[in-house]
Amino acid sequence: MLASPYILTHELPTFVGSGDKPVIPVMLKKINLKRHDLKGLQEAQLFRLKAGPNNYRSFAQCGSSQRSDFLYDLHEKIEERLDKLLQ
Repeated sequence: MLASPYILTHELPTFVGSGDKPVIPVMLKKINLKRHDLKGLQEAQLFRLKAGPNNYRSFAQCGSSQRSDFLYDLHEKIEERLDKLLQ
């Protein structure tokens, strides 16, 4: 997932860099975060739907009603980042 040369060279530095760009890594499919090298990304930096205390879901794990919640929450996060950037 994060092992391709293009991702390591061009995309990943944006996520783990200075934070001056409004990027939001989105977890589309479930992965075992403890077994995979996130290459400097922190678990908390990945956008996932909070489904309860210490319970998060990727987009693929959401049922049809939860997908709407996932997209709504992602939209809110994007707006927050843009507001912060534009201030």
